[in-house]
Amino acid sequence: MDMDKLLKAIQILIKEELKEQLPILIKEGVKAEMKKMLSEGKVAPKPQSKGISMAKAILGDEPIQESVEQKVVPTKQFSKNPMINQILNETAMAPAT
Repeated sequence: MDMDKLLKAIQILIKEELKEQLPILIKEGVKAEMKKMLSEGKVAPKPQSKGISMAKAILGDEPIQESVEQKVVPTKQFSKNPMINQILNETAMAPAT
């Protein structure tokens, strides 16, 4: 077996092993980080989409003060999983376009 074939075989083996192990490792890491954040009382910051509201303010569709202020919307408990619950609440709060 020449060197190129050996390298190709090793690359294929590594790629297959990563396909199996990487999702498991990522899931474990995310769970550990979520437990750490929940135990510290921290909540993951929500991404803010100011681009659209700033564009509307520039075009005159809405005043700048309204685009900068965040409207308080109560969160609902959709699921026991905090990550799914956060995503569902963000989806529920998203404006329909």
